Amino acid sequence: MRLNSVTLLALAGMTSLLHAQNEPQIEGQKEYQMNCAACHLVDTPSMGPSLFAIAKNYPAENKAEFIAWAKAPGKKDPALLQMPSMAHVGDEGLAKIHHYTLKATQGIKKEKKKKFPNFKEPKRELPYVVRTFLPNTSPASAAIVLEGDISLCFDSEACRLRYAWTGSKTMLRGFRSPAALPEPYYQETSPQLWSFANETKPESHGYRLVDGVPEFHYSFGDIEIREKIANGPKPGSFVRSFTLSGISSPVTLDLSHIGNVSISSNKGKLKGDTLRLTASEAKSFSLTISQR
Repeated sequence: MRLNSVTLLALAGMTSLLHAQNEPQIEGQKEYQMNCAACHLVDTPSMGPSLFAIAKNYPAENKAEFIAWAKAPGKKDPALLQMPSMAHVGDEGLAKIHHYTLKATQGIKKEKKKKFPNFKEPKRELPYVVRTFLPNTSPASAAIVLEGDISLCFDSEACRLRYAWTGSKTMLRGFRSPAALPEPYYQETSPQLWSFANETKPESHGYRLVDGVPEFHYSFGDIEIREKIANGPKPGSFVRSFTLSGISSPVTLDLSHIGNVSISSNKGKLKGDTLRLTASEAKSFSLTISQR
């Protein structure tokens, strides 16, 4: 049987495609895609520097410095957003990301100019967390998207929930004003949520998904807090579940807020916008915020 040139080209293309589909991923590629790809492209500056630029700053012999920076990042370029801590990825995962950074940029001679292509939000399973620019919060913030079209803003710099809104799941890369989001139906207004936080700077330790539920880990000095945020029992409600360690005295929460919502707690005494907990109660409790 004779094959013409068109048929041969088609077969060659199919062979190349099958080869690409079956080609194994580079070690660290999965970790990069899960934790870094939203802000760091391979050869083009985006919300953060490109992998090409990172590889130049952190060659193979500087792996330890790369891991240390990712766990407690500073800010080298004032024009870029503050990177949140990647401590939740762990040293092993960060080492894999460093390996992928070096491998993915091999052979690249020059960085491409910064550009802003049209961004389409990838399909995700709810709930999910996405780091993005949000109004009226610090650059190191994340959007939490829950079932029922509920979204929330968690400020990773201040280590606290800022506000919640409905009606917009699309997390674009370039919000520039509060008008880019619907009006929040719930917004916290207290200077500090925790009574022990007034004179202590919070430290973020990142976030993770626990059985599909976002959990934020942060601390105030010796007090460590893990906060899970999930849908509540009724439509339009969400639950914040707290686990605290290092507590030895009663705790007060200032729940001052704007919005037509009701707040309830499964422990302690809630009067107005003030929740008082014993040291024992504060170790594990939850708040339910419901739209009226």
